[in-house]
Amino acid sequence: MFNDSGEYTVSFDTTGSTLEGSTHMMIYAQVANADITPNKADYVEFNDTAVLTCSVSSGSSISYRWYNGSSEASEGVQLGDGGSTLTIVSVTRYDQGPFSCHVFNPISNDTSEPVERNINCQAAKGWTTEDYYEGWSDLTLNCSAVSKPTALFYWFMNGTQFAHTGPEEILNITINQSGNYSCQAFNSKTLRYHMSEAFAVVTVLEKISGVVIRPSTDKPVEGTPITLTCDAEGSIPNRVWMKDGQPLIPTSDITLQDNNRVLSFSAVKKKDSGNYLCRVSNPFNHQDANYYMTVNHGPHNVKIEGVTEIEEGEQLTLTCSADSVPIPSYHWTFNGKQLEGYSPVLNKIVGFNDSGDYICTANNSVTGIASQSTVHELSVKEKGTLKPAEGPSSGAIAAIVIVVLLVIGGTFGGGGKTCGPSRTSDAQNPREGLVALGSGDLWVTHPGVTPEGLVALGSGDLWVTHPGVTPEGLVALGSVPVSSVKVSSNNTNVLELSSSVHLSCSVSSGSSISYLWLNGSSEVTASEGVQLGEGGATLTIVSVTRYDQGPFRCRAFNPISNEISEPVHVFISYGPERVTVVGPTSPNVKAFILLHCSALSAPCASFTWFFNGTQTNVQEAVYVIQSGTTAHSGKYSCTAKNYVTGLHTMSHTHVLTVTDHDYSDVIVKYVGITAGCFIAVIVLFGTIGCIVMRRQRKRFLVN
Repeated sequence: MFNDSGEYTVSFDTTGSTLEGSTHMMIYAQVANADITPNKADYVEFNDTAVLTCSVSSGSSISYRWYNGSSEASEGVQLGDGGSTLTIVSVTRYDQGPFSCHVFNPISNDTSEPVERNINCQAAKGWTTEDYYEGWSDLTLNCSAVSKPTALFYWFMNGTQFAHTGPEEILNITINQSGNYSCQAFNSKTLRYHMSEAFAVVTVLEKISGVVIRPSTDKPVEGTPITLTCDAEGSIPNRVWMKDGQPLIPTSDITLQDNNRVLSFSAVKKKDSGNYLCRVSNPFNHQDANYYMTVNHGPHNVKIEGVTEIEEGEQLTLTCSADSVPIPSYHWTFNGKQLEGYSPVLNKIVGFNDSGDYICTANNSVTGIASQSTVHELSVKEKGTLKPAEGPSSGAIAAIVIVVLLVIGGTFGGGGKTCGPSRTSDAQNPREGLVALGSGDLWVTHPGVTPEGLVALGSGDLWVTHPGVTPEGLVALGSVPVSSVKVSSNNTNVLELSSSVHLSCSVSSGSSISYLWLNGSSEVTASEGVQLGEGGATLTIVSVTRYDQGPFRCRAFNPISNEISEPVHVFISYGPERVTVVGPTSPNVKAFILLHCSALSAPCASFTWFFNGTQTNVQEAVYVIQSGTTAHSGKYSCTAKNYVTGLHTMSHTHVLTVTDHDYSDVIVKYVGITAGCFIAVIVLFGTIGCIVMRRQRKRFLVN
């Protein structure tokens, strides 16, 4: 038995001597059934002290060794009772184990089953993936906590709790849900709360759309104030202005106000005319708007050109001009008396009583300004008193007109004859290629003959000269009135930002023609993206936008006439944009439910509906549920597609929750009443209409 342990001695007697020997014998009990007993089942982190006691059912001379997992437990622990107890003061989450106890003596050993401690702890942390979100998009919030047991979570926006729980929340956010988001974790065992920091500063934005520039007046006048206001829908953190393709730099007279929304001119100038672009942008998209501003001014520098002396019986031609936008109207006064007509050209056969002072007044109907020229003094002389060099006689002018008509007749109706007037003998043609008129002081030639000193007549197909005759006095003789102005287009159905439009202005007759293009009531001039060619007869718009639809008109004019074309419209396809679902969110059971999908699109978009992410068979703008049930609750969205542009856009998610309240009887009653009233109104108006039609018919028959 165990008390037999001790020191044993043995003696041997031999001849003449005694031999002794000794040994020490220990008797050990075999170690069996090692086990660990904790002082409590659950511990609270940082609050509780854990005491683990190791025991065996049998064994003697026992030693103990403690393990935390596969490592010997030595740091941060206290061992007592010969190593049979392990104490951890202020437990942490890292003291959960598993702990095991190894018991041994020289003849045996045993290890306990591992024991894990339940340490209740927590630490909340939240996160999201973006800083900016588009309105009606999904915001995913995540919150985690190291906690035993698993923590409960609560969500806060700007410090206010909202009715959502769980470690992950997906919110279909709106524009008013920008702010600071945080989460709170709660441990039901420790009864502790832990609030995260404000982990997400979320900004909800709407895409930019509908950008337009609105002038304070459609007809700006030089020297007056004007503002251009750049408006748009959506979230608008940034606006940039450009003029004629270059960044606009503010000056003392041109300022930007209201966060660059308003461009203000204290006193607009002629040089401020041009194409203005406003670009509105946010982190999701940008959109431009263009406005061409024409500064109306004048009339300035009104002047009269023409002869100051003329013989009786000759035709007088005086021309009035002015620097003015728009083109002014003109009227003439002679010796203080207003003459009839509003043409810039005054033509008349003069007599002696036409000597005197001529004044031209130019009137701008937009600026309201009327400006006069300086006095043009005219002296009418007797026939033959002026030298030939000072101007052609009326007979010579008449001869010019006749020859012009003969030449035109020979050119267009000669049936293969030589162009121009018939050639006479060399004695009558002192200059090669020229035809003498009258005394030889006047000469007419046809195309191809352009000797020095000849002046173009009209369109340049005829030439005339006479010593002392100025070009201004001859151009009017060959001018042909403008007629039948027409605008044609290479393409009137185009795609926004990817197509160009080429417009051509033509006339059936007219000479010395100038052209003016109009988009609506605004003048179109050359700028970035707008090109004028062929003397202004063609207009090309590169990369058209939806604001380039017109109507476009062309005004063709010369010194004696003007005419404007019929309007031409350009159909520009764009979109779809701003796809939106509108409808109820919490209807009752059996209610009639109508969801409507809309989009900015040209031509109109086609629609496809989705329910909980799965495509439905509904391909209309409206989704109709005749009688709602709880099964209709879910997430609805629609896709708009433009088959011309080839683009398609998905709407935001519309959450529908059908509540279990039946008001169908009340609804039917009110629908019946409404329908009855509607039918009564129709019958009443129908009766009135029949009476009116009968009276009108009788009156017609009587007449």
